[in-house]
Amino acid sequence: MDPIEEALDNANTSASDDFGFRSALHTLKRQIDGEVRNDLLYNIALLESTDAEHPLLEALRGYQRWENEQDYENGAEHALKKYEEGIDQALDDCWFHVASWSLAAYIDLADSLSHEDRLQQAVDDAIELLEEQYSEFDTDEGSAGRILDAISEADLRSIDSATLDRLVEFSWARAEYTNKQHNYHAQRNYLHRIRQIQEQRDGSIEDVQEGLIESYENEIEFQKTRGHLVTATTIEEALKECESFADEETLNRWRLVKRRENRKGIEQEMKPVGGEVPDEVAENFTSIANTLVENFENAASEFSPEQAFLGLVKVPVFLPHLDDEPSESGVQSGEEEEGENWFPTASLTDIFPRRHMTHEGDSVSSETSDIDVPDGYSAEARLSVGLTARVLYKLINQGLIKEHHFFTLLESIDGATVDDKAFLTDFIIAFFEDRHAEAVHLGMPRLEGVIKHQLEASGTAITASIRGEDLPKTFGGLMNRLDGLLDEDYVKFLRFRYHDATGEALRNRTAHGELRYKEAHYDFSASLLVEIFRSAVYISELDQE
Repeated sequence: MDPIEEALDNANTSASDDFGFRSALHTLKRQIDGEVRNDLLYNIALLESTDAEHPLLEALRGYQRWENEQDYENGAEHALKKYEEGIDQALDDCWFHVASWSLAAYIDLADSLSHEDRLQQAVDDAIELLEEQYSEFDTDEGSAGRILDAISEADLRSIDSATLDRLVEFSWARAEYTNKQHNYHAQRNYLHRIRQIQEQRDGSIEDVQEGLIESYENEIEFQKTRGHLVTATTIEEALKECESFADEETLNRWRLVKRRENRKGIEQEMKPVGGEVPDEVAENFTSIANTLVENFENAASEFSPEQAFLGLVKVPVFLPHLDDEPSESGVQSGEEEEGENWFPTASLTDIFPRRHMTHEGDSVSSETSDIDVPDGYSAEARLSVGLTARVLYKLINQGLIKEHHFFTLLESIDGATVDDKAFLTDFIIAFFEDRHAEAVHLGMPRLEGVIKHQLEASGTAITASIRGEDLPKTFGGLMNRLDGLLDEDYVKFLRFRYHDATGEALRNRTAHGELRYKEAHYDFSASLLVEIFRSAVYISELDQE
């Protein structure tokens, strides 16, 4: 049974398991569109060879003929008819992930062909689905957003006013709900869709602008309970988006608070020696984050968001280093196929020289430690996590990488089990819905599991003789197994952050119920998201040696 057959079989077995088939359809279409390369689990070659039968697979075959051969009758028209059939079947089967995806794909195609009647009917069907399935306080914002993105990006001049009014009303309701859930990214996405619709209708967008300012104001206050650096990042994004329409008093207040939060974040969270952090240190931190985001955008345009992300996670600045020598910072040329060379090679010592750091000497004896790290390593590790979280926040807030890109990345992890993917799918959804306590407890155990399963797939033994039995290695034993296999800096960081008693020991403290609730915030879940895919990049390189 090939992966497409398996995904379809899972959906037929349980309607709630239609997510895998939706992922298959989405990945296949993106390959037809040239957005991703054909080396994924749901490879485009399977579209012709699979024994799986469904109208939506036939729709994709028609769409492929239209894209490749411009055959209207056997391509575009065939695809539209099969989409219509497939959408009805998905709704009858209660496959709402599949139905929302296929409606969005149908709207895109009908709009590109200027089929006004079909577009009107599809938008009418879409708003009915949205009102029936996605109106609850707690719903799947990703599926609802996919439909609304397709509609708001279409040419809406032929759509009747009553339908557009319903879309705007629905989006305002979702914006209000997501604000109450502190899911401010989702809230602003709904506001952006309203703005796109209203602009096409020549309607006022003042209420949308006011809503965006209010959303950022609310998030800034909320982030103050989580940390200074994430607050400063939120303000930076607020300034970027609202500068053209917010009043000068608001903008000046944001600028002052941003500068203060930046400095406090580095002083308090990184434990510097000697009082205040120099302005240039905070400026370096901001500058490196912005450079990474800019270069990610370039790499995503050249390759894809997924490939850009895999290049991003390996930049040296995201890891503390074991030596004190600054790097030769700068941006390399973008010649690598995977986009790795788009990113700065600066290290943390370029941003925050170690003379400003102090080791957080806690009460655990260094004799209990498995690692030997220099003074200042603890502060540098926390700084690297803060920078990682800041960059990821910017990428998501600016729409440069989206939830569905991580599902595509998840498919490509060699060796990841069905259970790994199921748990990590829930982890990604929780992360994007700002349910970070839940995300941490979903992602932390699976990081260990997915590392083990990737190593197994690469031919590396992950068992050891324990009391005469061949049993899986503990997490500490797994770290020992990585010595000499993966980058030394990376293995030391994994030990320090997740296992070692003199480090942060986040894996152990999470597993044993010792993690404090206030620690399960955005920075932790963001770093876990990066860690899952960074481990995949490092381990995949074992097969290339």
